[in-house]
Amino acid sequence: MPVKTPEGKFIRRVNRLLPSDIYSEGMANPYRGGTPDRYYEGSRNCLWAEYKYNKTVPAHWRASDHITSLQKMWIARAQKNHIPVCIIAGFGSHAIVFVKPIQDYWDISYTREQVQEKMLPIDDVAAFITTHCGVNE
Repeated sequence: MPVKTPEGKFIRRVNRLLPSDIYSEGMANPYRGGTPDRYYEGSRNCLWAEYKYNKTVPAHWRASDHITSLQKMWIARAQKNHIPVCIIAGFGSHAIVFVKPIQDYWDISYTREQVQEKMLPIDDVAAFITTHCGVNE
């Protein structure tokens, strides 16, 4: 099925940069409310990733404005159980990767300048996933 949303296209761009050793599965399912968008698994670890995407960097950005209450509950439960989870907030061809404890970031309102300071190129986002999950050598 073709990817039609800007967020879906961003996820596909990240996934294309991952080595073939990294398993990736989408979780788009109306019966899995709150489950993050992607599951990644490598030779050392797994990672759940919730993606958010804006074409441009807004004047202000706060994770809690883009995460549903079910997603917050899912992420909080996963972190309590030591399950690796992150939020990848994409802006154009860059992103910010929020890792544990994500709850510390939910209500912080970042200015455009703060977002731009924290952004990584999309290649570095894929490298983060690869490094976290590990690849067979």
